Amino acid sequence: MTQSEINKDSITYFTGNQKAYNEVADKLNRQYNQLSIARALFFLVMMVGFIYLVDTGQVLLLLGTLVAYFFAFGALINWHHKVRFRRDHARAKAEICGQELQRLDLRFEGLDEGMEYLDQGHAYAYDLDVFGRKSLFQWLNRTVTKMGRDGLAGALLTPSGRKEVALRQEAARELAEMPEWRLEFGAFGWPYRREVQDTAPFLQWMQEEDEPLPGWIRVVSYVLPLLTLSAIIGFFTGILPAFVPLLFLVLSGGLIKRGLKQVQDTEEYTVASLKAMEGYEKLIHHTLQAEYSSERLRVAVAKLQAGDGAGPAIHKLKRLFSYMESRRNFFYQLLNAVFLVDIHLLQGFRGWKRQHRSYIGGWLEAIGTFDFLSSLGGASFAQPELTWPEVADREYVTEGRQLGHPLIAAEARVNNDFSFSGQGSVLLVTGSNMSGKSTFLRTVGLNVVLALAGAPVCASSLHTGEIQVFTSMRTQDNLEESVSGFYAELKRLRQLLDLLKETDRPVLFLLDEILKGTNSEDRHKGSEGLIRQLSRMQGFGMVSTHDLTLGHLEESMPNLKNVSFNSRIENGKLIFDYTLTPGLCRSFNASKLMEDIGIEVA
Repeated sequence: MTQSEINKDSITYFTGNQKAYNEVADKLNRQYNQLSIARALFFLVMMVGFIYLVDTGQVLLLLGTLVAYFFAFGALINWHHKVRFRRDHARAKAEICGQELQRLDLRFEGLDEGMEYLDQGHAYAYDLDVFGRKSLFQWLNRTVTKMGRDGLAGALLTPSGRKEVALRQEAARELAEMPEWRLEFGAFGWPYRREVQDTAPFLQWMQEEDEPLPGWIRVVSYVLPLLTLSAIIGFFTGILPAFVPLLFLVLSGGLIKRGLKQVQDTEEYTVASLKAMEGYEKLIHHTLQAEYSSERLRVAVAKLQAGDGAGPAIHKLKRLFSYMESRRNFFYQLLNAVFLVDIHLLQGFRGWKRQHRSYIGGWLEAIGTFDFLSSLGGASFAQPELTWPEVADREYVTEGRQLGHPLIAAEARVNNDFSFSGQGSVLLVTGSNMSGKSTFLRTVGLNVVLALAGAPVCASSLHTGEIQVFTSMRTQDNLEESVSGFYAELKRLRQLLDLLKETDRPVLFLLDEILKGTNSEDRHKGSEGLIRQLSRMQGFGMVSTHDLTLGHLEESMPNLKNVSFNSRIENGKLIFDYTLTPGLCRSFNASKLMEDIGIEVA
């Protein structure tokens, strides 16, 4: 069965939504362009009206018209922005559906690789393609916030315990059954998924203590604007001479200058987070519209409701950000000169900080939790053939039925049943070239990583313990550090031995073609010694090799078992079945492969 046949319902869902939302976006884009023209015409008409009223000296009518203009033009701008938001929201939904179709087709171009999380010294991330091109992260990641993205990466890098996995699974299963909710959530965060990185300076500012404003400034900030506005009105009505409003404006300027440094410092730390807070406001509002039954989601909702509630607080904060961003606007400066907006804005930010500094971190973390778990649920919805694994309590066990590599298409993938348990157990995997040994090791490793992250796995069933995966597959030389490939592998194996001594978790080691950088005799001796040593330690695992003589260890090591992958030649063609078979490899293909590329074999 092909991938398309397996995921027929998902493909239909995402294809239909992608088409529908693209049509909605096109219609709204035409409306948006029409409103752009209307705004320009409205501005031109009003400018002509202003010039006429100034020329005719109709001062009171001019002031009234200015007020009406600001309200009318503001309403038009608001309408324009709403149409733009609806258009962009529809586009976001269409793009999200497009990316889901990409993942189903195992095409990852343009998807987030998460390379900043990759550490080649990690226990398994490099060997198992957890990050990078065509990686597990690209296949699984649907996050739109930094905390959600960090949470997903952390889950893939650090295996969780049975209780944590159960909580994640419960929440992810619930969200998997809410496709429209997840689509809306992703679309609300979609335009801001880059800006959410800008919250770090703001969160830092939230924890810093502010230099207090003198009490008299607070009093004057309310009294002086009233006096200034009264003086301006008195001047235009002929009651007061010009020097009176000018005097008040000079006093206002001095007060603004006194608080300028503190306002600028606040702006530096906060204005970059405007887009992020716009996104978080929408995500919080959307999240609080639904009811949830799973414990992890209910805890996250409780965090969002802490204090005065994240929704109203973030809405107020976003408005403060908008005012702060407007400081570069000419009209803001005019209003500032009269109403001391800078001072009031500074007090607004500080009041918000005092009231909500204890909760802001929890609010953003709660949205990150929904974001991260939505990725796990999204994977389950998109590929219903995936299953939810069972995690046992600290057992040396990994058992799977129809276990497959999640990044290989169904039509090309061969699934295998697999059962492996017991402290000190070793599975010796032999096989001919290209027969599937390395892919099988990665298949086991990736599915265990997924299981202990709380994600669904590519298997009809999987049972695993609270284990730590460790791999040695891609050790390379390093010319800059004068490290040969063989020595790099030895360092990697030393890392494994240290881990086995230090960890309190069972270690599942996956070693591919060990000690390949030395001669046959040394390689055999070293491999046999390593296998015996690993069997005596706090782990269990698989070792792939071409050295069939190592298979005789089964006679003296009751906890070692031989399995293999084999090939055959039919009508002059090399055939691989990629099926795990008991016992040592019975077929060899190096000579045939060399002949196929033109090398003469004696």
